[in-house]
Amino acid sequence: MKDKTSHERLIAQNLRDKFFRGWRVFRVSFKIKSGRSEAVFRAEGPDGRKLAIKHCAHPRKAIEEFIALQSLSAARGDCIRPVFLDEQASVFAMEWIEAPTLKQMMQRPRRLDLIRQAGRWLKGLHSATRCWTPRRDRQIEGDLLIGPQGGEFKKIDAILRNRRTRLGLRLHRHSLLHTDFHMGNLFVDGERIIAFDPMTSRRGLPVHDVADFLVLCEVYRLHAAMRGDGWPDCGGQDRRAFLDGYGALKPRRKRLLDFALDVKIARMWHHHAKADTRAPLADAEFLHLSKRMRQRGLLHPVD
Repeated sequence: MKDKTSHERLIAQNLRDKFFRGWRVFRVSFKIKSGRSEAVFRAEGPDGRKLAIKHCAHPRKAIEEFIALQSLSAARGDCIRPVFLDEQASVFAMEWIEAPTLKQMMQRPRRLDLIRQAGRWLKGLHSATRCWTPRRDRQIEGDLLIGPQGGEFKKIDAILRNRRTRLGLRLHRHSLLHTDFHMGNLFVDGERIIAFDPMTSRRGLPVHDVADFLVLCEVYRLHAAMRGDGWPDCGGQDRRAFLDGYGALKPRRKRLLDFALDVKIARMWHHHAKADTRAPLADAEFLHLSKRMRQRGLLHPVD
């Protein structure tokens, strides 16, 4: 509790230095990552202004996320706007949006329309920032699975590398990426979709963002079913709605997306597979991802 309280004092000092006295700070979330704390706060000013304050586990993470928000908000209006950064304190501020996330709207009658709207939002970002770049995309051409790697991991890594070679990757048009595009990072504010919480500012192949959304959509559907609050329709309808909103992909882009899905599923599976223990929800994710890995030929079928 002392650590949480010290965060609140730190943020109040920041607000007093940046603006004026009289701000109230309320903790929204708090968690420990790799022995370091991360927290999100709501700050309310005496003039009625509200800000979201994020305290990151490391100053570099705060800087990267703040710069990423700057890039997104410059490229698209429907994005949370950053306000200030205190890199020494690992803290940055952004506008506060009082709205549910897209994930929280999946029981609503217009759920598929909202998923289409998310696809359109992402297409707008990629189209507005598309250009030729002289560098290759490290995310899809660098290390695929990161250690520790046992025999099974090395086999999967080899399969992914062979698929990448057959794909014949060369220079492509790159776009600004969200880098963590999923239902939990999209607010539904009336008729608007508002994106937030990118991990870093990066240009790359747009199919990465598309793969992130599609794979996490499957996982969130699984979570809802485990809570006894299953979503209507089916996963295939979720996928079709999103791709309908995003727009048609040319054959080469479809092949790139197929590979990006391989990589996203394999990385998430690898994250769970190398864990010493897994909570029930994580274990369910692991089983789901294992099934998807077998369907995609990345794991041998179970006899």
